[in-house]
Amino acid sequence: MYEAFGAMVFQFRVEKYTRILEQAMQVANDLKDDQLMAEIYVLYAEIAANNNHLLYNLKAIEVQRRIGFSHFNTVQNRFFIVSNALYHSQDYRQSVAYGLECLSFLNIDKEHWLKKIYILQLDILGASYKKLGIYDSTVYYYQKILDTLHANPDTERSEEHTSEL
Repeated sequence: MYEAFGAMVFQFRVEKYTRILEQAMQVANDLKDDQLMAEIYVLYAEIAANNNHLLYNLKAIEVQRRIGFSHFNTVQNRFFIVSNALYHSQDYRQSVAYGLECLSFLNIDKEHWLKKIYILQLDILGASYKKLGIYDSTVYYYQKILDTLHANPDTERSEEHTSEL
């Protein structure tokens, strides 16, 4: 898992890790280790799932929900990824549902939030509401983006954390 994660982070070729992660899923299943399985699903979704990216993120959320989100860092990223994928598949209501759940972690795990994820999630919510014809919510989420950027303008490109939000 660590090799696969490292390959992803350092943008190495990850194809060889697909089979290894599939074997790791089998081991985690045999061990009945749901927490390990959730972590493997997340990693597999990122580097090996191709057209099943949404499926493996949903499976990770399902297992993480059962175990308890407090056992996982950056769980909001799973919800963001699912919300984004659902938006692009034109399932706007589900995109909103996962997007709102993503934002529900803002005050729970503020330390691990990336500002860009927060802004992009607000954008997806605003765009989804626009597609649904719910314009007051559209305006609300785009205004939140503006308010956030006015309160904490990006003066340095290297700043990524939302700790000042």
